[in-house]
Amino acid sequence: HGDIFSYELSWQNRRIIVDSGNFDYESSDMRTYCRSTKAHNTVELDDKDQSDFWGTFRVGKRASPKELNFKDSNNGFHLDGFHNGYRDHWGNAIHRRSIDYHTSQGLQITDSIESNKIVKAISRIHFHPDCQIINFNNQHLLITNCDVNCKIRWDLKSEAILEDFFYCPKFNTKYTSKSLALIQHGLNFKIQYKVSFSMA
Repeated sequence: HGDIFSYELSWQNRRIIVDSGNFDYESSDMRTYCRSTKAHNTVELDDKDQSDFWGTFRVGKRASPKELNFKDSNNGFHLDGFHNGYRDHWGNAIHRRSIDYHTSQGLQITDSIESNKIVKAISRIHFHPDCQIINFNNQHLLITNCDVNCKIRWDLKSEAILEDFFYCPKFNTKYTSKSLALIQHGLNFKIQYKVSFSMA
C-alpha cells in the first residue's frame, strides 16, 4: 500500500482517524483505491502514488523510508523521516514528515515538500464513519464521536476541502465517510496541522 508515514488514531477507545482498509484481493477498482496513497493518512504529490502499483499484488518501483528518527519522552514522542517514493517524479520531490505528540498539547504533524519543480501536495486525514462534523471553516475542523471531540487546526497557507472516501473494515464491506484534504502548491513548503482532543 501507499502508506509510508500514514497513521491511525483512537482516543478514549473511540476510532477517529483511519485508513481505508481492504475491500478485496480481486482485480478491481476498489483494490486499486485501497492500495493508493490517496486512501491513507499521508501526502500525495501530483495525484500520484508513492510506489508503482500494478496488477493485484505487484509493485514496480517501491518507496522506502529513510533517516527515521524516534525520540521518546515522559510526556510524548518525536518521530521524523523522509521517503524516496517520488524520486523519479518530474520535480525529483521529497516528502518529509515529522510527528510530535505531547500529552497536554496533542499531535502536531509537519509535512515538508522539497522539489525542483512546482508540485501539488495533498495531505489527507480520513475519519471513521462514526465521526460527525460539527464545524468546518478555513482554519479548523471540529468532529465528534460519541463523547470525544477532535479539533484539527492548520496553517492558512493550506486550502482545506472535505472529500468522500470509502472505509472498508472487512472484506466486501464499505462505508462512505469524510476526509480532510489540505492542499498546497510550490517548490519548497510545509503543510502543518495539529490534532487535539476533549471530552464532549
